[in-house]
Amino acid sequence: MAIIDMDQVGLNELLRAGAHDGHREMCELAIERGATDFYGMLVCGARGGHREICELAKERGATDFNGMLWMGALGGHREICELAKQWGAIEFIEMLRMGARGGHREICELAKEWGANDFNVMLLNGAYGGHREICELAKQWGAIEFEGMLWNGARGGHREICELAKQWDATNFDDMLRAGAAGGHREICELARKWGATDFIGMFRAAVAEGHHEICELAKEWNAIRSDE
Repeated sequence: MAIIDMDQVGLNELLRAGAHDGHREMCELAIERGATDFYGMLVCGARGGHREICELAKERGATDFNGMLWMGALGGHREICELAKQWGAIEFIEMLRMGARGGHREICELAKEWGANDFNVMLLNGAYGGHREICELAKQWGAIEFEGMLWNGARGGHREICELAKQWDATNFDDMLRAGAAGGHREICELARKWGATDFIGMFRAAVAEGHHEICELAKEWNAIRSDE
């Protein structure tokens, strides 16, 4: 292992990085030198899918097993989710949310099996992540918030998701326009306009707030601002 100047690298940062990559030796070195962020170690280990690291974090006193569950779900790691549940995690709706955000069907199905039933949350997060299969599964299970799906798909820059939401009768294309602008997604803005969006002032303001110069220029072309603005 490379020699690390511990005066230059934050010990807790080193601990979290080692945990995420599954390097037990790195974690032990950081702890030996004084690192104490065992919560960060736990969730980073979970995000990377490293059971051994999670067990070591637990030995060191980490107890937020719901955080472990969420991060395991985001990474698509079933074993980590099952271990977190075994240790007492109970926030299965958040597990569903994170599994959907990451596009992990198996994790969503497991969360449902464990009692998670907010399929609109699943739909919205699947849309933000650009995961069509997750959106279709959420709808199959009863999700109906297609306007929110449209907004989240636009915010994430996912044309296919926006088109699917429209197919499912979402019609708030001004929201889509503003969300696309906030995300800096020109193609989404152009599509929203094609579908009838007209709130170019809202588009301009959303782009300004997030620092998207190109979108501001586009909104200006579409007569978003007056000469005194």
